[in-house]
Amino acid sequence: MKIAMAAVVVLGFSFVSSGTRALAQEPPKAVVDELVERHKPRLQGLTAEAIERVWREQVQSEPWFRKLHAQWAAQKDDPDIVQTLRDDPSCAEVDPSNQDTTFQGQAKQYRCMGDIRERDYSGQMVVYVNVNGSGLLASAVMLARIPLPFPFGGIGPDEQAALLELYSDMTTRVDNARAPPGSHVEYSKDLEYLKFAAQFR
Repeated sequence: MKIAMAAVVVLGFSFVSSGTRALAQEPPKAVVDELVERHKPRLQGLTAEAIERVWREQVQSEPWFRKLHAQWAAQKDDPDIVQTLRDDPSCAEVDPSNQDTTFQGQAKQYRCMGDIRERDYSGQMVVYVNVNGSGLLASAVMLARIPLPFPFGGIGPDEQAALLELYSDMTTRVDNARAPPGSHVEYSKDLEYLKFAAQFR
C-alpha cells in the first residue's frame, strides 16, 4: 500500500471510532489534579470525577495510529521503497532546506500529499518519509488537518474552546502513553490538527 494512502485509510477508518482493545488503567491522581488546576479557571464546573470518566472512555477506544504504525513498520525493510515513492504521483523529494525537522540526519526525505473524505468530515494530510543511506525507511511523520464536527450545544465559544483544549490535553497524554516505542502523537488545542511520528531506525 502506498505510504500516503495508508494514512488516509487509517484516519478515515478509526480516528473517531471506538474499539474493543482497552488499557485497563485509571488516570494517576497527580495527573487529574494537574488537569483540574490547569483547566478549571476556564471551566468552572470541571471536577476530578468528570476528568476520570472522560479518561476512561478514551483509553477504551482503539488508537487510530496503531494500524498506521503497523503498515509503516511492515515497509521499513522494503528495498524498493525509494522507487515506490518516486513512482507515486502524490509524493515528491523534499529539498533539504524545506524538510520537516521532526527526525533529522537521513539521506532523503519525501513528502506525500492526500485528502481525507468521510461522510461527516473531510481534511488534508501530508506524510514525510525519511529514507536512510541504505535506501530503507528510517522514520515517517504524518500531519493532518481534520476539522471534526463536535456536537456543542448551549455553551458559548469561549467554553467550547476550553473544552476542546481540555480534551486535547487528555487525549495527548493517553495516546502517548500507549503509542508504540519510538513514536509520539500531538494534537492542537482545537483538535483540528494532529501529528503522528514514528522512528524505525
